[in-house]
Formats: sequence, C-alpha cells, structure tokens
Amino acid sequence: MNCLPQLEAADPCQTTANIDDWQRSVAFGTDTTQICDNVLAEGWYRVTSNAGELMPTECPVGGFRCNTAKPIYLYVDDLPVGVEAYPSVGVTVNRTAYASNYDGNCKHTEYDIQIKNCDGYFVYFLRSIEGGCTSAYCFGDQLPCANGETSENGFTPGCEIFPDVTVTPYVKVTLTEREAVNRHNLAMVYSNATFECHADDLQDGYNYTTRWYVNDIEMKDATLDELSKTDVEAGLGRMLEEHWTSTYKPNMLVKCALQVGGGGFTFYGPQHKSPVFFAGLQIDAASSTNYQVKEGEELEIPASLTMPLSCAWPKHASEQQKTFIKQKECLLVLLNGVPDYQTKGCTNGVTKDGLVFTSDYCGIKFSHSNWQDPQIIKIMGQIDQLANIEDRLIFLRLYNADKVAAKGPLIYWKNIHTTDIKIYVIDKDVNTLGQSCYSNNDPHMRTFDQQYYELQTRYNMPEGEYIMYKHVSAYFKSCYTGILCNCGVAVRSGDSLFVANYCETKYNGINKVNRYMKQRLCDDRSLIVTKTSSSYTITIPTGTKVTFNYGSNYIDGINILPSVLDTNMTKGLCGIYNGDKKDDYTPRDQLTAVKSTELKTFVSSWLVDGTYADETLFHPNGTLKETEYYGQQYCTCVTPNDTYPHGDPEFDCELTSAMRPCRNTKTTLGVYTVDCATVATRKKRDASVYEQDDEEPPSYPMDSDESPSVNITEKWHNGWTEDSARQHCTFHFENAAAYNVCSEYVPYVDTDPFISGCILDIKSTGGDSWMKVSIKNFASACLQESKRLEILTVTNSTNSTGVDKPISSIIEESTCPDNCSNHGLCVDEECQCSDGYHGELCSFTASQAPTVIFDAFEGLCDSSKKPCRTFIIPGYDFINGSSLTCKYTTIILKKNDTDTLLEEDNAFTHSGIYGSSQFMYCKLPGSRKKRSTGFETVATGYRISVSNNGQNYTDPVTTIVYDSTCYECDTTTMSCDILETCPIKAEEPSEESKTKVWLIVLIIAPVFIILIVIAVIIFKWKVKPKQSYIRDSSFISMPDTSRETVARRKFLDNENIFFKTFLSESDLHDKKN
Repeated sequence: MNCLPQLEAADPCQTTANIDDWQRSVAFGTDTTQICDNVLAEGWYRVTSNAGELMPTECPVGGFRCNTAKPIYLYVDDLPVGVEAYPSVGVTVNRTAYASNYDGNCKHTEYDIQIKNCDGYFVYFLRSIEGGCTSAYCFGDQLPCANGETSENGFTPGCEIFPDVTVTPYVKVTLTEREAVNRHNLAMVYSNATFECHADDLQDGYNYTTRWYVNDIEMKDATLDELSKTDVEAGLGRMLEEHWTSTYKPNMLVKCALQVGGGGFTFYGPQHKSPVFFAGLQIDAASSTNYQVKEGEELEIPASLTMPLSCAWPKHASEQQKTFIKQKECLLVLLNGVPDYQTKGCTNGVTKDGLVFTSDYCGIKFSHSNWQDPQIIKIMGQIDQLANIEDRLIFLRLYNADKVAAKGPLIYWKNIHTTDIKIYVIDKDVNTLGQSCYSNNDPHMRTFDQQYYELQTRYNMPEGEYIMYKHVSAYFKSCYTGILCNCGVAVRSGDSLFVANYCETKYNGINKVNRYMKQRLCDDRSLIVTKTSSSYTITIPTGTKVTFNYGSNYIDGINILPSVLDTNMTKGLCGIYNGDKKDDYTPRDQLTAVKSTELKTFVSSWLVDGTYADETLFHPNGTLKETEYYGQQYCTCVTPNDTYPHGDPEFDCELTSAMRPCRNTKTTLGVYTVDCATVATRKKRDASVYEQDDEEPPSYPMDSDESPSVNITEKWHNGWTEDSARQHCTFHFENAAAYNVCSEYVPYVDTDPFISGCILDIKSTGGDSWMKVSIKNFASACLQESKRLEILTVTNSTNSTGVDKPISSIIEESTCPDNCSNHGLCVDEECQCSDGYHGELCSFTASQAPTVIFDAFEGLCDSSKKPCRTFIIPGYDFINGSSLTCKYTTIILKKNDTDTLLEEDNAFTHSGIYGSSQFMYCKLPGSRKKRSTGFETVATGYRISVSNNGQNYTDPVTTIVYDSTCYECDTTTMSCDILETCPIKAEEPSEESKTKVWLIVLIIAPVFIILIVIAVIIFKWKVKPKQSYIRDSSFISMPDTSRETVARRKFLDNENIFFKTFLSESDLHDKKN
C-alpha cells in the first residue's frame, strides 16, 4: 500500500490517500509478505492499482487470497433486487464487507464501509481490521503480464510481446505562450507553466507514448500517443495547466512515463517512469528542513520555486506595461509564521513566539519575472529570558493566506502551504545568569560585570538623579548624616514611563515627601509592571527586568537583570555589559574607563543635571525629552491555526527587539495609571475642564531649597566593631529562610556582597536597622534569578513541610520578606497571614491605626484643577477591609469686609477605600456646606483621621479646598487671601448696573415673544398645504431634510434654535394626523 499523507477534505473525492498494491488482487494468492490492515488509518482511500479498483463481490472461499489469510470482499447478497453494488456518479452508499476465513466461513468478521462514485473512479471509506493479523481488503482481479509481455497497462488481459527498448525519462518545466481572447473580448497573451517529458536515450524508428502522474494519480487527459523521437525532444510530450489545476495545487509530486512502441509490434512496452519532480515551493534542500539559530541572532533560510509562475497580459500592451504586469501583478506572496498552537501563553513575561522576523511584511514574494531567483526568509531566535533545559524546537510555516491570495493566472496557488520547517533555537540566556546590576540600601553598587563600589556623600558624591542603565534612573537622597539612600526609580520605554518616588524635598519652604507610583503606558507592552509582596518588576521590550523593593520610607533595593540583547549596549552606573569589568567605569561621552581612584569622575558624569537636565525621568508633570530610535524593526508572525486553508495571520511589526513581552491587561495594585492619550489630551484641554482627577497622587519638584549638611564619620560606634558586625550579619543571613535553598539551587547569587553591605550599614548607622533590608534584597535577587532557570520548574524537592514540589515553588515560599514576621505562610511569593494579622509582611493587627506620613499629604486642593472630592492619605499599614474608615471634621473659611471667620462642623465618618498598603482614599459622601449671612465662603476644608477598625484613629491631616484663580491659602495659618486678579472680583457688577439689566429684560422679552408667535403663524400658513399632498409612504420614511419646503429651509438655515425645536414637533404632529 502506498499512502500519501491524508488531509481533511470536505469532498471524499479529493482524498490524497491512495492504495496502489496489485497483490490485493483476488487473482493473487499469498507469499511470505502477507498484507495486514490493522494499521490502516480510518478514512477515505482511492485505489490506483492497475490490477483493478473494484472489490470482489464473491467470497474467496478458504481464504489465502489477496496476499492475506482472511481476504475482505464486498458482500452484495443482502442488497434489494435492482440495487447495484456500486453507486451512480456523485452518490455515496453504505455497504457491508466480510472477511473470508480459511476454515470456509465467508462471514468471519463484518466491516461497515462506504463507497462513492467520483465520475471515473471510486473512493472507499475503510476502517482498520479487528482481531489481529492477518486480514486485508481486496481490490481488483487482474495480474501483471508475464516477463517479456505487456499490455496497455501492463496487466492482464491482452498481454503480448513488446519492443525490448529501455529509456530513462525526466521532467522539465518551462513557460509556453499562447494567444487567446478573454471573456471581455480582449486579445491576450497567456504565459503558462508547462511540464515536459524528455529522455536523452530515445531511439529512431519507434513511436512513444507519454503519460503523466501527479501524486501517483495518472492524469489521463494528458496522455499523448504516437509521438516521434523528434516530437519528444521538442517537448511535445507535455502536461498543461488544464490537466491538473482543477484537482491539485503546487507542492505536488510529478512523474512522467514513456512507453516505446511501433517497429512492427502491436503493443507499446511497459512504462519507464521518471524520477519524482517536486513542483512548488522548495526550502533549501540541503538542510532537510532542519535549522539552528541562537537566541538574538539572525538566520537566513533560502526558498525557491521549482516551477514558473503563470501570467497574462494584453496582446498589444507596450513593453513597459508588460514589464509592470510581470513584476507587480503576477505575484505569489507567501507568509511566514509560527503556528499559534506553539505560541499560546507566556513564560517569565515573554510570549512563546520562538522566532521573530526582520522582514517588514512577514513573508516572501515571487513574480513572473523573478521566479527562478531564491527568496530569503530572515529569522531571529526569540529571547525568552530563560536558561533552557534543552534547545527549543519551533516550527516555521510558509503559506498563502486569504488576504494575499493569488489571483487570475495564479489562482491555483491560493491557500498553498509548505511542510513545517523545524527550527532549533539555541539558548544564550544562560550567559546572563548572575550578571545583574544593583543599587542596594545606602547604596551599595554593582555593575553588570560585577564591579563593586559605594556611592556616598562621604566620597563627595552629590545627591540627585543618576542614570543606571539606558533609560533607567535612580534618585539618591541623603537619609542619614553623610549617607545617600535609594528613594526613587524611573523606567522609560519610548514615551511610556514608570516612576516610583519616595524622595523628600523642600518645596516653597515646606518639607514635603513624594510618595507615589505612576505609570504612563503608550501601549500594553512598552512596560509590563507586576507586583509581588513588597516588590515591583518592570519588564521593558528588550526583556530586561528592573525589580525594586520598597519599605516604609525608601526604595530598599534596585536590581536590573540584563537580557542577551543588552550585550555591548548598556551605559550608566551599571557599566558596559560585555563580560569585561575593566571598562565598567567609563564616564559619559568618553571612550576609556577611569581608575577606581577616580570613581567620582565616573559617577558624577551620569548625574542628570546641568547640560543633561532634560534627560530627567522625575519631572513632576511627566515631561520627557524627545528621543528618536533608529533600531531594527522586528515582527512576530503567528498563523491562526493548523487547519487548511489557513486564515489571516496575526502580525506585530512594531517590536524594537527580538522578543515580544506579554500583553499587560491588569491594573497593578498601588500604581496610578495614565495612558499616553490622556496626557496628550491634558495638554490641549480647555481651562474649564479639570486637569487632574482626585486619585492622581501629588508630585513635588525634586529640586530642594537647600543642600544637606554632611558630617562624615568613618569610625565604629555604639559598641560595634567590624568583627562583631560580621558575626552578627552572617548569623542572621544563614538563619534566613532563603539562605539554604538559594545557596544550593541558585549559585549565581552570592551572599558575600550582601553581608559586606550589611557590615557597612552597621558602621554607617551604628545599628542593624538595615540588616533586614539586606536580607530582603538577597532573597529578592535569588528569586529573580531562579525564575530564569527552567530546570527548577521541572525538578522536584521536598519543602519544610515535607511536601514534594518543584524547586522553583520552594524558593518562592522561602523569599517573602522577614519570613512574614512569623505570622503567616509564604505562598506564591506573597504572605498569607494568620488570623488577626495583616499587611504585606503580616506585621500588624487591625487594632493598630495606620501610620500617616503627614509631609506627603496634599494640604491644599485647588478646585479649579480637580474635583477635590477624594483625598489620598499616604502612609503605610493600611488594611484592605470593610472596617477601613475616614473621619472628617468640616472646616469653613469665611470673610466679610472686615473679619475672617473659621467654622468647624460636627465630625462625621465614611467608609475608606483601600489603595494599597501604602495609601488609602477618603471620599466625601456628599455636599455638607453651610451658609452664614453676611459672610462669603472663600474656602472649605477638612481635618481627616483614618482607622483600620473604625475605632482607633490617627492624628488628623488638614486640607483646604480653594480656587487658585481667586485665592491664596495657607494651611499653617488657616487663612486665605483674595487675589487682585480674581475674575469674580473684577467682574462684580454694581447694584445700579443690576437694576438697569432687569429693566432692559422686562422691556425686550414681551416684544421677542410676539415676534416669535407671528413667525410661527406665517410658517404654518405656507408649509401646511404642501405637506397634505404627500401620499407615498416611502417618501415619508426619508430623512426630514428631504421633505423640507423652501420656506422651512430658510428658517433652518438661520439656525434658530426655537424654530428647529418647533418644526420637529410639528413634524411629529403631521405624522400622527
């Protein structure tokens, strides 16, 4: 049996599964290689053997026929009288077949089959046999001719002797032109693909017959007899497009056969068949369709056509027109894509595309003119940010989708496809393990290539914003005497921006604290922000991940994990990522690194100030410097499914790197989001529209009014020594939950630098207040590295409770900060608190009031810029629950000509809204304003206290709600002064003016009403008679404007609001009548 791969087809006649085995003939007995159909796949089959295609209808009594022990035949004895065994053309029938056993039982095993007449041949729906071997279906009743004899098809009957001449044919393909008139009666020239059968060993004195086969099915209409040697050599033994395009598509197997006759012989000799000629699109044959490409590197795959592309043009077209048609209209576009069954889901924040493409339309293109030129598919191995266990196998598919389907002379190329190409993606992410750059605590710095240094004011390092890596900035502020601390981190990708700002500042002479996280997303993949416990991770399009941990008052640590794409592409405090630490201290705009003794030169060059001040990512309004990108554009191309014909693929050609981050459709808790459209709209808004909403946290400028004092001390104090500090830090590190599992399974994260940082912190502060932060930073670094080790997701171990689970899960359970304060369990990187305990660290109870950071509260709310109905309460230890409560005391500032009055209303409470553990919202329930005779209210305000349980409240924060266009207010003095530029004051009318206005209104109003009544009467008089003649319902259903009279249009053209309203009402009245 010779079966081609079977594709799903709506019509059984289109099956590509063939049975071509003459030994299935009932005239044949058995040999040593008996046939067994126990592996026959259920489906439709066409029988192509020259022994015959019909199943025998008589029982092969005794079995052992058709080269099997129990031959299966078609049972017809139960058919009604007059019903034929085989159906008429186009009809499908159900039939019964039986296996004949060697014991004489003709009904040994029953099989239900189907037969369809395909107008020239039959197809059978067959199932595999039952009960073991050997049994098989029988087809035909003829045998091959004896040696030295032949017949028309090489089988009985009619076998006779033939010419003893052997030829070796082969297939050639070319273009042939013919002229014809098309259906528009236009004279055309058609250039069509033509297959020719040739042989170099033809002999004179004989005639030749050419036969053609496509996928082993003979194209009988293409048979040509009585050809001379000269005819064959001239290519007249050909197969034209009309012989095969109605049934087959390119990517087919073509063979020709030559039979030698004449020379006094009655019959032609046997068929001498050519080698198989593959006609269609061929991928570099030398590769066997297997390729290898490294992550982040490019590979070129050549694709060629083995047959020409047909074309047609007007007979009298100019040469320029013909050239245009051949190059631009007779086109075959083949898309390349990764089937989407391979690409569903995300791993480590990256989609599973496997491959990305450097072409801009996800495909290749052939024309009639260049069909012989190979086209190149350019692919790049996708970076997945995982150290893979083994090379990833990705299938690449080339196909012709609906939107780029071939047309006209090339219609038979529509929905063509190739066998999927195997691409092995070789891992390179392993080279990035353990190469993170970080800034921890106060701050201890490390470059990508593991240069360690300290960034401190004691080394004359100024506080401010520094570029750590490309578009990642950190802000360092003085937190202890002579010590800088991480207080902010900002990440940019294009116009998208994420900022976390915990920095203190002095604004207008008042100490303020920024305490917010904001993200501005220009699409859903520029920045992917995720939160776990007290950490946030921002993934940028290169696959680089920026993770930071936050505490009550500072950013505890910033950790940047590079991707393969960062190699030789980084700059800033993280150095140049290339595996060579010698060039890490390279200052901005310089080509050579400085020595460690000149560290200040390197560090200060990356300070964002002076000439580089416009590079800031911490502008309070989110303003960014315009940046132009000229990098390579990449595409991901996903075929929608693996069914045929294919639909249209999903293209994404806006990528700036060889990977595609997962789409982010979730709102990250605690982060205020503004999209780019909102920012653009805000710039264009009318002044009467609010510029902000109440839930947007305040952003104070980072320029302090004074420089911090520096009191440098290098001595140990409070009884600490270097030995005691080392012993203390080492003990607590080794007893931390993350220490053992990280030391064993994540060797890329060394504890020594973190312990050294812990020792320096004790020396600087005289205490161990930063030790838990150091342990948290170590655990976080371990967790981030473990997520890139694919082997940890499939390798199991036993956790502390004795449960066997993946090592990656055990690490996640061991890295929650402070071990959840021993009041909860660490599950999926989050603390699940025991009853009665709350918070990200399970560190407090509901009876404890939250801690409010007063300097971060916005004491003045400008009602000309936002609604001022919801107030953000910054701090920490807020509980997400129904008992979260706000308590208000209303205050009202009033003035008359001489006095200022401050009123306080009774206190009232209202439910609070949880924002995150770091802030909550207090939203006013409704208007509670009061009026006092003789006084003008210039501002309102509230004293607001909050509680986690509705009982224990914080001290109140105070806010004043005022209009900055008229007043200037101060929460310290609780007073407001009216501005001379106040529009209300400038436009206040006198009592005399008010009296005059009312007199004018009383005089004009009656006159205006009388004019309107007169106008309505005139209009009704002119319009009504014309409308009464309308009878056609279709006319009535037209829009009102199609039935307006001239008089009516004049009224409407004047755009008089009153008349528009009146006329629409009169129309309704007319329709009712």
